[in-house]
Amino acid sequence: MKTKKCTKCKIEKPLTEFHKDKYRKDGHSPRCKTCKAQYSAQHYAENKEKILEQKAQYRAENKEKRAQYLAQNKEKILAQVAQ
Repeated sequence: MKTKKCTKCKIEKPLTEFHKDKYRKDGHSPRCKTCKAQYSAQHYAENKEKILEQKAQYRAENKEKRAQYLAQNKEKILAQVAQ
């Protein structure tokens, strides 16, 4: 089994513990899934207001695009909500 060392926690883990990244030479991200999840949660907690403002701004600027997507993918969206 191939392994890789996480650049954050420095632990050697199987490649299945890393997200795929087509821009990396080995095809996997440098941080393991656990470290990436911790970073993402911390980043969101520290920047929640800014992130929510950006989402609201995007929605306001792209109402037509979102409405078109919803209309074209109604069944797909309903299937996800039902899960």
